[in-house]
Amino acid sequence: MRKFMLGALLAANLTACGLLRPSLDTAALTPQTSGQIVAAPELPFISPTAVGRWVAINPAELQTISGSAWVGQLAELGFTGLPALLAEARTHNASLGITAARLTQAQAESGSALAALFPSVGLTSSAQRQRNAPGQLGPNSQGNIQNRYNAGASASWTLDIFGRVFNGFKVAAGLEDASAAQYAATQLQLQQAVAQTYLGLLAATETARAWQVAIGAAEEQNRLTQLRYAAGDIGVTEAQPVFATLQGLRVQALAATQQRVQLENALNTLLGRAPQKIELTEADLAALGKPALPMPLSVSSTALLQRPDVRAAAATLAASNANIGVARAAFLPSISLQANGGFNATSVDDLLNWSQRTWAVGPVVSLPIFQGGALRANLKRSWGVYEEAVATYRQEVLGVYEEVSNALSANQIARASAQSATEVAAALAKVTAAQKLRYEAGDVAKTEWLGSQILAAQARASAASANAAAHAAVVNLATALGE
Repeated sequence: MRKFMLGALLAANLTACGLLRPSLDTAALTPQTSGQIVAAPELPFISPTAVGRWVAINPAELQTISGSAWVGQLAELGFTGLPALLAEARTHNASLGITAARLTQAQAESGSALAALFPSVGLTSSAQRQRNAPGQLGPNSQGNIQNRYNAGASASWTLDIFGRVFNGFKVAAGLEDASAAQYAATQLQLQQAVAQTYLGLLAATETARAWQVAIGAAEEQNRLTQLRYAAGDIGVTEAQPVFATLQGLRVQALAATQQRVQLENALNTLLGRAPQKIELTEADLAALGKPALPMPLSVSSTALLQRPDVRAAAATLAASNANIGVARAAFLPSISLQANGGFNATSVDDLLNWSQRTWAVGPVVSLPIFQGGALRANLKRSWGVYEEAVATYRQEVLGVYEEVSNALSANQIARASAQSATEVAAALAKVTAAQKLRYEAGDVAKTEWLGSQILAAQARASAASANAAAHAAVVNLATALGE
C-alpha cells in the first residue's frame, strides 16, 4: 500500500529527488578472498565511489537470494525443553522489548515523514476582542475597540520539486528498515544466548552428577586407604594422594554447582524472570550425549546477505545517502500552495452571512539568502555521516566473513572433540564394568575398582562439557549464517 501511495504522489508531485542525491543504484561489491566460506564473490556493498578491492555484481540478483542450504531451526537440536524457553524469551526479554519499542518509534517517524508528502487540510475558528490603531479607523468605524470572529478552512501543500520532502521520507523509511533489521538481529542474538545458556545448564547439571559419583567412590577409596594406613600396611606417601584426590574432586564439584547456579540465573534473566529454579528433563539431559546436527562445511557468500545486521547496515547507508539529498535541497527554493476561506465578521450573528465570506489562495516561495554557513556545514555533515555509514558497512561485511569462518572451523573442531570425549567416556565405562566383575571374582582389590569409577566419572563430566560445546557450535554457526 505504501508503494502505491508513493507512486501516485510521485506522478502528481513531479518529484525530482534523484537529481539531488548521489548516484546510488545499490551497486553490489565484495572483497576478494579465498576463504573457505566463499563459494562465489557475491557479497554486496553499496558505494558510488571507488571500488578498490571490491567486485561489482548485478543488483537485480540481490532480489533472488535465498538462505543457505541448511536451514537452522533450534527446535531441531533435539532438546524438548528449549522451544518453550525460546518462546518465553521472545515475549518477556527486556532487551528485545527495548528494540521493539525503538522499531515502533521508527515506524511512527516514517509515517510522519510520509504524511508530509500529502496536502494538509484543517478547520479554523477564532473569537477576538481587539484594539485598532487610531490611524486605521475608517469613517464608519464605531470605535477603536471591537470584536472579531472568524470561521473557515485552510489547506497547504508543499510542492516537492527538488525532492526535499521525499528524500526526508527516504531517510525515515531507511531508518525504519534499519530498526526492523536490528530487531531481527536482537531476536537472533537472544535465541543464541538462550540456547547456549540452556546447553551450558544441562552440561553443568550432568557434570555435577558425575562429580557426585566420583566423590562417592573417592570417599570409599579414601576410607579403605586410611584403614590400611592406620594398620601400618601402607605409608603416608600412598595414603595422602588418595585423600588429595578426594579433596580435588570436592573442589571441582563445588565449582560445577556454582556454575549451574550462575547459568540458571542468567537464563532466568534472559527469560524476563526473577531468579528461580529451572527444572530440567531427563530427556534433555540424555539428548546432550547425542551427536550434534550436521552443518555445512562451506557457505556461499550470497547467503550471508540474509543476516539482519548486514541488512541494518545497508538500510542505514541508504538513509544517509538520502539525507544528502535533503541537505542539498535546503539551498534551493521551497514552494508551497496555500489556500484559506471562510467568514469574518465583528458580530456572531453576522458571522455566517454570505456577505462576510473571505478567501485567499496563492503560492508561498521561500529562498534562503544568508544562513551564516549553516546550510553548507549541514551538507558537509551529511557527507560525513554517509562516509561513516560506508565504512561501517564495509566493516560489517568483513566481520561477517570472519565470524562465519570462525564458526565453521569451531563447529568441526567441537564435533571432533565431542566424539573423542564420548568415546573416552564409553571406554572407561567399560573398564569400570570389567573391574567390577574382577572385584566380585576376587581378582582385584576394591580400591582398584573404585579408582576406575573415579576415572569414568571424570570422563563423563568431560564428555558432557564437550557435547554441550558441540551443540553450542551448531547454534553459533546458525546464528552467524543469520538463521
